[in-house]
Amino acid sequence: MKLYNSASHTKEEFIPHEPGKVSMYTCGPTVYHFAHIGNLRSYIMEDILEKFLRYDGYEVKRVMNITDVGHLSSDADTGEDKMLKGAQREHKTVMEIDTTRNKYLVNRYHITLDENHPAVAIMVNNQGEVVETLL
Repeated sequence: MKLYNSASHTKEEFIPHEPGKVSMYTCGPTVYHFAHIGNLRSYIMEDILEKFLRYDGYEVKRVMNITDVGHLSSDADTGEDKMLKGAQREHKTVMEIDTTRNKYLVNRYHITLDENHPAVAIMVNNQGEVVETLL
């Protein structure tokens, strides 16, 4: 299987670091509102890749973060938190919005969400450790 390597800008044969095993860290949805095709593409592609790798016999460990805090209304990282705005718009708590959107993703798009798909609100203090490990 060949995958596009964005660092080398070429298609390269996929060779896992450890034979038979694949570890993936992927960005997941920002759940302040229902997803649309523009933001579905990324995590549906990642979900399909994970399922294909499992089908192809790999043992896959995938972590996908669910962005449920800190996504500001401006691309310049200013403005209101979109989760708070969504909760106010729908007269719900942030956790109710989070739960509703995650159930929707599972039921509508068959995206796998389990203990390896942590919400940012739960994991925000560990993000520095994750980055250090990846570097």
